[in-house]
Order: sequence, then C-alpha cells, then structure tokens
Amino acid sequence: MDFSKKILPEANVVPCDVVSALIRCPTDKSYLLAYHPNNDYYLPYIQVKDRSWAEGCRNLTTKYTREEILPNNLIRINRIWQCDNLPYLLNAVFEFIIPIEYKIKLKLPDVISSTKEKVMWMKVNEIQRLLQLEMLSSSELKVYFSLATGDQEVKIPKEIADFTGNIVLEVTKGHVMAPRSLHMNDSLVQTLALSENDVIILYKEFLKVCFPNIMMSLKFFRKLCHKMMWPDNMVTSLFRMGDVWERKALVFREVMTIMAVMEPELVYTGIAAEARCRLIFRYFDADKDGKLNATEFKNLMIAMRETKRSMVSASTLEKEVEKGYQLNFHLSLFSCRELSLAVGSEVALKDFVLQIGLLKFRGTSLIVKANSSIKDFIKACTAAGNQGILRDLGEYSLAWHTVKVGKAGVKEVTAIIRTDGDLHGNFPDICCFERIFWGLGIHLTPIRMLLLGDYVDRGSYGVELIAYLFAQKVRNPKKIFLVRGNHELREIQKNFTFQTECVRKFGEEQGLAIWQEINRAFDYMPLAAVVDDKIFCCHGGIPAPWLCPHVEFINKVPCPLANPDEESSLAWDLLWNDPVREGNLEESLLEELQENEGFAVNRRRGTAHVFDSGALNRFLAVNRMTYLIRAHEVQQAGVQLIKVEQPKN
Repeated sequence: MDFSKKILPEANVVPCDVVSALIRCPTDKSYLLAYHPNNDYYLPYIQVKDRSWAEGCRNLTTKYTREEILPNNLIRINRIWQCDNLPYLLNAVFEFIIPIEYKIKLKLPDVISSTKEKVMWMKVNEIQRLLQLEMLSSSELKVYFSLATGDQEVKIPKEIADFTGNIVLEVTKGHVMAPRSLHMNDSLVQTLALSENDVIILYKEFLKVCFPNIMMSLKFFRKLCHKMMWPDNMVTSLFRMGDVWERKALVFREVMTIMAVMEPELVYTGIAAEARCRLIFRYFDADKDGKLNATEFKNLMIAMRETKRSMVSASTLEKEVEKGYQLNFHLSLFSCRELSLAVGSEVALKDFVLQIGLLKFRGTSLIVKANSSIKDFIKACTAAGNQGILRDLGEYSLAWHTVKVGKAGVKEVTAIIRTDGDLHGNFPDICCFERIFWGLGIHLTPIRMLLLGDYVDRGSYGVELIAYLFAQKVRNPKKIFLVRGNHELREIQKNFTFQTECVRKFGEEQGLAIWQEINRAFDYMPLAAVVDDKIFCCHGGIPAPWLCPHVEFINKVPCPLANPDEESSLAWDLLWNDPVREGNLEESLLEELQENEGFAVNRRRGTAHVFDSGALNRFLAVNRMTYLIRAHEVQQAGVQLIKVEQPKN
C-alpha cells in the first residue's frame, strides 16, 4: 500500500509543553471540560513552548472562562520521554477551585472562535457517563479528579509510568521500549523485529495523536488507524482487543500489540501464537463476557470465509457455522462435560485456545490482518522526514479531502461568500461560475464556496463535474466545501441517470467500478454546514426535533453512511425535507403540523417531512442561529429569500 500520499514532510511539527487546568467547583461537584467536534471531552490546556507556566495559566483561564484566574495547586507534572535527542515533554496540571457564587457570575464563551472549542460545566455522574461512552480523551482524567478531591486515588500502573514524590509522573524510555513487567503480549510485539529507531518513529506518531494524554482514547486511536490506512470498520474491535486491562484507553505498548496482530506476513509460534489467539478471541468477543456467543462465532466464521475470497449464501454460512461448532467445539473436546456443547451455545476462551493449539480449528492466523506491513508505514514516515511526523492536512484520498473522513455530520465553516446547490451534472455551469467568480483560480480569490449537494443525475456531465469538484477540493481544501444531497445516493442514481452515464462513458465493468468509488466518497460527505455559528446550511431542510433536539446530534450520524434511509432517519430528513407551502393549506395538514411541532408527512415527495415557519423559528432559536440556507428546489430567479416572522420576546 502506498503511504506517500498520506505522509508528507513537515518541518518542526512536534508536540510541545503544555499547561492543563482542572477547574472545579466543590459546592456542586462540577468540573469545567472542553470539547471539540474532532476530539473527545478533555481538560482545557494551552501550549507554553515559549512562555512560563504562570503566563500559561493566565492565558488558559482567559481563553476558556474570559476571566484571569489564579491556580490553587499544582497537582501533577507529567514528564514524557520522546527520544534520546529531544527533551522530555511536560504537562503541568494545575487545580483551580471556583466558589459557587463566582461560578454563577462566569460567562463562558459559547464557542472559542480561534479553535472552535466549546466549554461546559459537568457533574461527576455526567463525567462517569462520558467515560462509559468512551467520550473522554483518556481515562487518566479520573486520576486528576481523585487528586483534586482527595478521594481514593486512582493509580496508574508502574508498567505505564514511574512516580517521583507525589506529583511527578514520568514515562521513560524503558516504559516505551521494554516494559519491566513483561506481559504475554510483549512476546507478540517482539515478533515484529523492529529496531529502536523504528519503535521511536511509531511512538512519535502515538504522541502526536494523543498528547497531552499518556493514554489513547478510542477516538484518538481511530485517527491513528486512519493514518495507517486500516479499515474503519475494524477500529472499534481492534481497540477492544488491545484494551486488555479494560482501561477504556490504550498505552503505546498496547498499540504496538495491535500492530503485531495486524502484521500481514508474520508467522507466530510458541507464546506469541497463544497471545495472538487470545487477542483474536477478544476481537470477536463484542460483549466482553469471555465467551463467544452464536452471533460472535458467526462473525468469526464470516471473517475466515472472507480470507478465502469466496462469497456464500446465508444458508451455506449457517451450515458452516454449525459444522464449526460440531467438529471443533463438540466432537473434538475431550471431556464428557464439554461433549454437551450444542450448536448455538457459547465458546469459552480456554476451549478456543485449546482447539486452535491442537490444530482442530484452523484459519485464525489469516484473519484480522492489515493490507500492508507496519514496516512500509515506517519507511514512508522516514522518507517524509521528521521521523514520522504526519501532516494533518496532507491526505489526498478523494474521500478524505472531500469529507474529512470519519465526520459525516456538521461541517463548521467561516466566512463563506457564495453558496450554490443542485448543479446536477451541468459542467458548463460550473465553468461559467469559474470565469465569473474565480477567474484566476480559487486559491487566488478571497471567496470560499459551499455547495449544497445534488452534483450528479439529470445533466450529461456528472462524471466531469464531480471530478472537477474533487480536484478543486484536493487543491484548495480550505476554499471549497461539499455537502451531500439526496442525489448522492445509489438507489436514486439507479432511477435517474448517473449510473447509466458512468457505464456509457467507461463500459460495464469500469463504469460500475468508477460509479461505486465516487459513491464511496459520497458516503463520507457532511450532511450539513454551519457558517460562522449562525447560518445553518443543508440540502433539504431542518430535521424534526424528535430526531435532532440540537444540531450537534447530526455529528452522531454513522459514518460512512451508505444507506441513509435504513441507517439514519435524521440524515434522511436533512436530505429530503421541504418547507411547507404557506397559504391555502388543507385543514388536515394544519392539524398534522400542530400535532407534530410544525412537521408533517411530505406527501409531495412521498418521504420525509415538511416543516412550517414555527418549526424553523424553534430550530434556529434552540441552536442560536439566524438563517437557514437550503437547496433541493429549483428557483426560477436563481434564489428565493423567504422572510420568516421572528417570535416576540
């Protein structure tokens, strides 16, 4: 696999020292956490590369609370080894105790404009909920909470870091290169046969993704997997597999263990083979109960089938699953007790390991594998310079740049000058726009473009149009933004013209392949955009409040999203909804609107909803916005402005 397009040279991009703030109100037991759509919830922090810690504290509290607050205590200093020729990274964690009367007076920013971060007060039970949902940047935040409150301290194991006194925590070279308490999984890591320099390259990538944390949450692990080009549908299972201590976070050696499991050409023997066998069991043990139930065992059989590159019917697969139980976990087990294992019953870890060790159940060595070696990734990092420092905006996969892979929800945009929608394969139109609006090229014009979907179907040049837009997105990722429309759906294109156009232009085999690849990019596209935190933009219309109480719920829509009609009613509303035709409304429609918070069935389209002005006003008020810009309906004048009466205070 070619990593060269994912990894580019970038000078002096390394993590630097930070100051973090644990800001709490003891009276109501609440903590101030920061949140960014691309990250989990985390302690507010600020870089202090060329500043003192005191200045860092002042700048941090001013940024996150609009007030300059002095710290009460220094509760932790994290010293993190990078490599022998670089200084340790420092994260100084200060405690700020806020009286309840002062907290009430604080006016937190809705959104920090420079970073798009949000800040909010959260109670202990809410933070526990975030931890359960794996939405904290790292479970190590529990350590800081226990240090601040004096509760029973949550310990960080010695194999992760050393303590000096009561404050200083150190991650040393020994913790990174060779942990002192060797686990069975470390024998698996040793099979990679990596040099010290190779390990350091990988370790720097780990730091770049998760620092200032020393452990990696699921979301940060997903970012690392994207950089290594591992399939997105494997990430959650890989994270569960590597999290053997159930911390809901991974340390570097655990990430290395996952890399060893995924290495495509490795031959495992002895303890390493058993370690991988146990980890494969964890990969498929979705409910983490130490047993494979019928569904989990079936998923294992499907994965083994896929390695043979053969497709089977559901009935054939059921027979294979039954055969797997009967031959390997029924007749092959020695004891009379184990002979009672029936089809559909659960498979324990010890039985799984035993049967694989006896070669009674074969094929697991071929599953859960990457498409390329980790050594290829290391070589690409080395060739790019900076020993593996990856460029955040240097990915040139079409899907990546068009949609910022992994985020199909709301795209936040600033200072958009022009929006357009429903180009529908009209390549001459976009050429006309080019001559008028960016004759010298988009990169040399001050405007930014936000396009609201329906790029294909109807017109004769859907392929050329989408190729042009994708190329512009690659060339100018911060100047052009693409939102998905209802024609960026396979079933719609089959009934219209885009699939036929691809086959006509490229032939049956290549045409369908190109059509599928373009739609794979569509599957990752954002469903909406918010301009300057005030203007909501989408293809269809605002979603129903029972599907989307707040605009941030759009970020929870699955990604990739191949079948919105089956996978997300919220996405379907954004793609298909229309404003109701005000005027002579039928009485039945008026009643339906009144009974459903301003929404009714969209009978004109036969799907989704229509919404009235009251529903629009409520949506804008709840989300603190002022306007809605949409496409989806042709306007003879090119644009139509509808004035909606604002509710009186």
